[in-house]
Amino acid sequence: MNYRKLRKLLSSPREVFIDALNNKINGGVKPSSKRIITPAKTSLPSYDLHCGQKTYKTIYSNSKNYLYFPWISEHTDTLFNTLNNSDNYSITPLNIFTEVKDQNVRKEINNFAREFPDKYRKIIVHCLAPISNKIDGFLFSFDWSPTMRILANVCEELEIPRILIPHESIFLDREKYYVDMIGGSSLPIADVVLGWGDLQKEVFLERGYPADRFHIVGSPKLDKYISYTPLMTKSNFHRICGLDISKKTILFATQPLDSQTQSTHDARES
Repeated sequence: MNYRKLRKLLSSPREVFIDALNNKINGGVKPSSKRIITPAKTSLPSYDLHCGQKTYKTIYSNSKNYLYFPWISEHTDTLFNTLNNSDNYSITPLNIFTEVKDQNVRKEINNFAREFPDKYRKIIVHCLAPISNKIDGFLFSFDWSPTMRILANVCEELEIPRILIPHESIFLDREKYYVDMIGGSSLPIADVVLGWGDLQKEVFLERGYPADRFHIVGSPKLDKYISYTPLMTKSNFHRICGLDISKKTILFATQPLDSQTQSTHDARES
């Protein structure tokens, strides 16, 4: 390898790899008719470096203040909005990025955090550092993805307590539950986990999470059903469903589709 190639390898290893791959595909020649591979461009959606200070202006100074990172509205956002129902504390979104409701935007953020972790970390530090001593904790509904993992690490550096409240229980295939298939993360790094039950606790403890930091509290998003109001009487329900009211009735509710299985067909049939 001559000096020029060596210098290029040290300064731009990715370009050297792409050149070598193109050379192999094209049989050592570079005609324009041959297929050329170009590096994928990873961009970061628009963000607000002053979101931390803006967020602090909206929270209450006379109560416990917790933040969360908005993500999937039906899961993370709904969970923490449901919990934000007390005068003793406030739960506020840290809106670093816009349009996170868009799945493609979330993919771009995740890809950027995975490919450029140092740059992503600087953005998080810039937003959180000015208010790190003003908040009482950061809430997570998961912390295995690079987006949340780096955020959780920054919280640790800034001495912000991290609380994980999982938005879901385990999968049909427990080996695929709470796993980053690319990065390999499979264990919470939060300071405390407020989990669903024994099965979830068993999975996390098997992977090394400290037992004294896992507390079973059930599923917060199901709490509302404790005080539900029936839409019809028991006798009407049995009559409509063609059931014998003199016999005991057991309702078995299950999730018909588990997206983490290898086959969606198998999941639908299970």
